[in-house]
Amino acid sequence: MKKIIYINDYLSSSEFYGSILPEIQIVLKYYDKVDELIFDFSGTNKVEPNVIPNFLCLGKVIKSLLGYKAIIRIPDTYEGGKLKNYLYQMKFLGLAKESFDFESDPYTGFEGKAIDPLCGTVYFEQAITDDEIGFVFDNMVAPFADKYLKKYNELKLDNGQIENNVINLLKELAANAKDHGKSYSYASIHAKYSLHTIFIAISDSGVGFLKSCIEEHLEEIKQSGLDIRNEAAAIMYCIYIRKTSKKFGLYAVIKDTINSGGTVRIHSNNSQLIFTPRIIKNFENGTLLEDSSFKKYNIKNDLKFSGTHIEIEVPF
Repeated sequence: MKKIIYINDYLSSSEFYGSILPEIQIVLKYYDKVDELIFDFSGTNKVEPNVIPNFLCLGKVIKSLLGYKAIIRIPDTYEGGKLKNYLYQMKFLGLAKESFDFESDPYTGFEGKAIDPLCGTVYFEQAITDDEIGFVFDNMVAPFADKYLKKYNELKLDNGQIENNVINLLKELAANAKDHGKSYSYASIHAKYSLHTIFIAISDSGVGFLKSCIEEHLEEIKQSGLDIRNEAAAIMYCIYIRKTSKKFGLYAVIKDTINSGGTVRIHSNNSQLIFTPRIIKNFENGTLLEDSSFKKYNIKNDLKFSGTHIEIEVPF
């Protein structure tokens, strides 16, 4: 049986989790009845940058579980050419070839203008070193730092050098995927997808927060007396543990982002937490999980997607 998943006009992060994933869960449940899976972008005009790592991870998961590649359908039309041009410049097309087949040639019929130069997607194997991660991001982002990211420069008092916090953020997230997620990862950045907004996303198919938290902080958890049984609680626990144990960790990433008026979404296996500027006071106090409003509107459950997926939108 052929299964076609139709992608909406605008493929946003919300659309990915709310619409595409539920359909994928059905496919995986009845995998023995599906022998061809097509993602149809015929009606799609725009893809959010933060979705690109998610989609690449999804392709690898599908190929691994089903034993064949899903197919991407992009029509040979003017709008299809614009979409292909964008995905090419974001480096999606080259990376997607490993996990997806394309119904038609993805490298023909490009339309539209060149997008901003500070954009792209990279892939990291689990075996990569921290130095290699740093080299990739230094070469990818540093040439544009003075134009786009100068406000994130910081003078380090210990060594007198100027470092850029966005570059450090990317290095931190990629190192976390390798060390804690024990997984390959994809990372994307796009500085001007939306006016004056930097989009950063990193996705892996690793163990997620709960398992990593239990493995790495078991004694601390026992001593604290806390009951860490789900992904949301594990995310919150790891954020605040790292606040006291590491100078530049996930706590600092979230705090700096929401203090700048940005948004952070952290998804782990089946849960997603959304951090926005309006919750900064409770975030700093460590009282978010006591806030009924935060629980109701900022924690999303039953979004089954293996691994950890972090999305950041920050104004510049």
